[in-house]
Amino acid sequence: MKIGVISDSHDHMDHIEKFVTMASKDQFDMVLHCGDFCSPFVARKFTNLPKNVIFHGIRGNNDGDITHLNHTFSNIGKIKEGHQVMDIEGKTVLMLHGHAISEEMIVDIAKENRYDLVLYGHFHHTRNEQFGSTLLVNPGESCGYLTGEATCAIVEIPKTGKVTAEIVSLV
Repeated sequence: MKIGVISDSHDHMDHIEKFVTMASKDQFDMVLHCGDFCSPFVARKFTNLPKNVIFHGIRGNNDGDITHLNHTFSNIGKIKEGHQVMDIEGKTVLMLHGHAISEEMIVDIAKENRYDLVLYGHFHHTRNEQFGSTLLVNPGESCGYLTGEATCAIVEIPKTGKVTAEIVSLV
């Protein structure tokens, strides 16, 4: 399964559009957003995802108008508060934004090897690191506001074997 992972889009419509185009072109099976969409109007860009693409998101600390955000995304996929644990191709995946705990705590979670993949955002930098049987991935900021680098991750979850990820530029 090929998954596009994005985080910290912070209303940057052009970069969201580039990500959605990439999802269509590269035939992602799933799109995961690790939080900080910010405004509900960003849903307009995600509605252009192919209809067969599964979408899940986590709210971040900068997401406003939660009621409208949930409503506008209700036709696209699910957005949850806090964190989400999913089974994808028999692999256990934890997705969170990361603002409620330190990055060191997120690394500690990965080191426990309870999950095959841990995805998070919030810290606006990329990370693609293996800890035992757990791959820890932060796709970085798709907005590019703090680092000047707009990035996302492409994760491959095979039916058998290890989960892999690649950090990709959106510029």
